[in-house]
Amino acid sequence: MFPYGRNRQGSYVMPIVTVQQGPRSVELKRELVRQITDAFVDAYRIPAETVQVWIQEVPTDSWGAAGTLTADKSPRAGRPSRGRAGPRGGGPDCTGGEGRSQGSTPGSRR
Repeated sequence: MFPYGRNRQGSYVMPIVTVQQGPRSVELKRELVRQITDAFVDAYRIPAETVQVWIQEVPTDSWGAAGTLTADKSPRAGRPSRGRAGPRGGGPDCTGGEGRSQGSTPGSRR
């Protein structure tokens, strides 16, 4: 990374963050986008206008874990879990280096 998020030509590098997750409300997605943007602004010292956050929602009947379709796991599957979602929980909420997060499924309790 170049100092302060700029490339050799002096332009800001545009980070693109992709979040894969189960369905969430618009309010929760707004807050997620705001917090991700703020994190990049703080860490890279770049303008908020350069940060893009793409949310890919995957229905609970279109992914599974541990050999079970997520829609079949519990009546709460697909609904927002209580507590903080993040890289340590909440299913495919945040993409990591492998493009998949580690942790529990949406709706599970920690």
